[in-house]
Amino acid sequence: MLVAFIARASGINVVLTRRSEQLRWHAGQISFPGGRIEAADATPVVTARREAREEIGVRARSIHVLGTLPAYATGTGFIMLPTVAQLDARAEIRRCPSEVSEIVEVPLAFILDAANHCSHVIQHAGGYYRLGAIAYGDYFIWGATAGVLLTLYQQITGCAPLVDPRGEAMSGLSRRE
Repeated sequence: MLVAFIARASGINVVLTRRSEQLRWHAGQISFPGGRIEAADATPVVTARREAREEIGVRARSIHVLGTLPAYATGTGFIMLPTVAQLDARAEIRRCPSEVSEIVEVPLAFILDAANHCSHVIQHAGGYYRLGAIAYGDYFIWGATAGVLLTLYQQITGCAPLVDPRGEAMSGLSRRE
């Protein structure tokens, strides 16, 4: 997956997508460009570049890799391997309609402001979990995407986020709460 920064007149943004409602996994959710590693992909960085091309039309030559973040395991069994990169400011970004409903750019400064972090409780596999979340305008970023953004926050600021980026199991809740 690609954690992509792009410089705009207003500052640096993080490029996210809103997944198509027709997708099998995580339909309609805010996510990073990315997907499964294929046999032809030599490394996770190659996968991130390929997926960025497929989902948001960005050519590999416009992606300048800065590094990686720790692997992120989701509660649904996926392992995300975040590649952090700077996109050329003039990179053409266009969505693949079958995979992406919308391109969403969130200012990095917004993500780095802890006042914009919140928690979100979900029920999954018979238990309740508190996950990190970020509400940006009409967009609610939660789950693995928020977890990676909160890990990025921690890496950049050196401060622990409000909620563990990997989520935390909760006890004592009933279905009514």
